[in-house]
Amino acid sequence: MINNAETSDVIKTNNTQGDSEEKNYIFNIIVSANKLQAFLRVVFCEKGVKIDSKEVLNEIKEQGIKYGIKEAEIDAYCKKGEYFRELIVAEGVPVVHGTDAKIEYHFKTENTVEFKEKADGTVDFKNINNILSIEKDGLLCTLTPETEGKNGIDIFGNEILCKQGKTLELPNGKNTYRSPDNLKLFAAADGAIYLNARNIDINTVYTVKSVDHTTGNIDFSGTVVVQGDVRAGFVVKAKDDIVIRGMVEGAMLEAGKDITISNGMNGRDVGSLTAGGTITSKYLENSTIKAGKNVLSDAIINCNVFAGESIVLKGSRGTIIGGECVACESIRAKTIGTKNNIQSKIEINLEKYTELHNNEKNQNIMKKINAEIKSKEKEISELNDKINFIAPFIKKSPENERLYKLLIIKKSETSRAINELKTSILELDHDNKKITDHKIVCSGIIYANTRITIGWLRLAVREDLSYSKLYNDGNDIQISPLLPSDMDLEAR
Repeated sequence: MINNAETSDVIKTNNTQGDSEEKNYIFNIIVSANKLQAFLRVVFCEKGVKIDSKEVLNEIKEQGIKYGIKEAEIDAYCKKGEYFRELIVAEGVPVVHGTDAKIEYHFKTENTVEFKEKADGTVDFKNINNILSIEKDGLLCTLTPETEGKNGIDIFGNEILCKQGKTLELPNGKNTYRSPDNLKLFAAADGAIYLNARNIDINTVYTVKSVDHTTGNIDFSGTVVVQGDVRAGFVVKAKDDIVIRGMVEGAMLEAGKDITISNGMNGRDVGSLTAGGTITSKYLENSTIKAGKNVLSDAIINCNVFAGESIVLKGSRGTIIGGECVACESIRAKTIGTKNNIQSKIEINLEKYTELHNNEKNQNIMKKINAEIKSKEKEISELNDKINFIAPFIKKSPENERLYKLLIIKKSETSRAINELKTSILELDHDNKKITDHKIVCSGIIYANTRITIGWLRLAVREDLSYSKLYNDGNDIQISPLLPSDMDLEAR
């Protein structure tokens, strides 16, 4: 056997017919190091020598080469006498090793903090972006499967064994799902990505001890829970809820749903809360507050507050002092203003009410629904007549029985449609509240120097008002004693 680019020198003498002299030549058989190729190199001692291809083939076989011999190429080479070039005389089959499966992660897998530079050249230590978050249906990772290997054969006829690729599986995890071909992993919910040795979990709640320079600002696609405080100057944003177990200083909180603050907020005139749902806080002071639904607190002091539905002061104090509070449905408190006559502005915004009641399209919808209900009630009456007529005859023929069942089914479907239409009317009626339902309710004292606005009407409270409700009756702001039905302090 010839190993590692070995050379076999063959010296030949050629005595052609009619020649009186011998012509010598040398040819070498060279085997590559990987034993997959053999080469022929010819060195002449004299010109005009012709090499017989059989000599080459014999020499190849003498060297133990028996696979992949290129007889046709050797024969053509010898006939043409192109001995100046090297010829591949045998060639094996290369081995093909399998490739290992691999997983490509489509998120940052290393827990590194990234600082950004501000426009003035200083480093922003608040926006360090250390939360790995993803939206629902986002791609987490992709699996590239292993490939199979193929054995090779060297020119000596020996099999070259291949290596097979190692297998891998996509990781499992909470709130994840796989593609039908099991090659991709997706997030089943908005949340934070937690990667461990085997799993990728998506947590819809992101919990931190506090919000300060150790965490930086937070912008998360689920719910944020802060076990401690939110320090001044920081920002917390959440697609769902924000829950603060401690207190909030002069920070900015923004939630797609609700905000809950256990120990209250002092915004220091720069802090703000914005929520698509309800904001609940033990107290609110020197802050800007905007809620899509309700604002619930024990005390609101020197704040600018807007609620899409109601502002409700509950608890032992239940007071509004200073600032401006605006709600679209009701404002309920025990005390509004102070003995020191600090000005407090209280407003019921009736734009939504006015828009609904002046909406011609809304009125037309009501008329169409009522007309459709009457039509279907008439249809029910006709179906009852048919059912009563055919009932005595249902056992006399299968056809009568079939028709009876069809009428019962039709009546049931029509009744269901009527109920759905009536429900839609109730929903419209709920939106179209009476103007007097939009009111200010105070179970204690409204102090003088309080400015009241209800829709297009304004009232400056000159003397303290006790145990009163105020509402716009369409002509004036009415002040009346509270009724038992007015004492419900829950937001409506």
